[in-house]
Amino acid sequence: MIYTKFFGDGSPHWLFLHGFLESSSMWTYLPLSSLPGTKVLVDLPGHGHSPLPHPEDAPSIEAMAREIEFELAHLKDTSLIVVGHSLGGYVGLELLTRKNMLIQRLVMLNSNCWEDSEEKKKDRIRVADIAYKGKGIFINEAIPRLFSQPDMRLQEIEHLKNEALQLSADGIAYASLAMRTRKDFTEIVQENPASFVFIHGKDDTLIQSDELINKVSKSATYLLENAGHMAHIEATEDVIRILNDVYGQCK
Repeated sequence: MIYTKFFGDGSPHWLFLHGFLESSSMWTYLPLSSLPGTKVLVDLPGHGHSPLPHPEDAPSIEAMAREIEFELAHLKDTSLIVVGHSLGGYVGLELLTRKNMLIQRLVMLNSNCWEDSEEKKKDRIRVADIAYKGKGIFINEAIPRLFSQPDMRLQEIEHLKNEALQLSADGIAYASLAMRTRKDFTEIVQENPASFVFIHGKDDTLIQSDELINKVSKSATYLLENAGHMAHIEATEDVIRILNDVYGQCK
């Protein structure tokens, strides 16, 4: 059973999916209470308070999506706006294409719709291995790189490091290997551009802006100045404004 938290009431219903090495607490950086409707926060399997999927399942984004569908089965007929950060965006894509939930719009926050390159797939295996051999070293190196100006975000970086260190090596490895085998949804995004919104930091080194623009040019895409992979922290006002705009478009 995965951890969920509800707050707010009425419509619309928002589903927030956090990123790799994070938990639902990442959304405290955004004033979500200023958004209308019901907010649903989830800890993805292996993160926060949520256990990993059944051990006999191979690591996969599909397994993560199934856990969410099971936990939120009572919302299967409720129209949702899904916001996914990084890994959360990949899970959101899987939920949308499985069609077991009514997703009106999927907001991809510092996320993309294509599968990993061969080089990146090798790196995912390396990360899974490092999770068991040197979790702390990996976290200390990885998290500052997520920011456009890490020297300006030392307090946030320290907090994120401490939270990531609470994750088990199994959870980190599982998520890394799940991302490695995820599907390519580029064609689906290109064929259904109105279903997607992309919010991206211009200085995001994990996902190149040029590649994103090239592949999702027909979808609404926002490139935020002075923001890296953590746009919800580095460009909070812009992100919440865009989410309010998304709500307006979905009414």
